[in-house]
Order: sequence, then C-alpha cells, then structure tokens
Amino acid sequence: AFLEALSCGLECIAYDNTSFPELKELGLDFHLVENKNMDQLSHTLLHCAQNRSINQGNITKIAEKFSTQAEIKQYLELLE
Repeated sequence: AFLEALSCGLECIAYDNTSFPELKELGLDFHLVENKNMDQLSHTLLHCAQNRSINQGNITKIAEKFSTQAEIKQYLELLE
C-alpha cells in the first residue's frame, strides 16, 4: 500500500524503524519520522495537510524502477 500511494504521487509518512528508509535510498521522496516521536509526527501531518500536492517525481521513479522492463533487465543481469 505504501508503494502504491507513492506511485500515485501522494504524500507519505513512515516511521524510521521500518524498511521504508531503503526506499529513500532509491531516491523516493516521502517523510520519515523518528520512531514514537509524536510531536514530529504531528508536525509532519500538519505540514502534509497544509501543503497538499502531487509528487510527480515519485510517480516517474516508481514507473521506471518497478516496471516490467526493469525487472526483466535485473533477471537478465543475474543470469550473465
């Protein structure tokens, strides 16, 4: 569901104790909040609510990185 939301350009928030920071390494843009930091979560939620926009960059990056062609390319590289 998280990747689906990102692929639609939605603002997403995750705690930094999940596997989602790995998605940051892929260049995806979303908010990471310190685990159990309710003040930071509150501020981030307010920011997202006040600054609603579509993140076109995430839409493009996910389409490229998770496309069928990208997966085929990765499998072929494994076989070489």
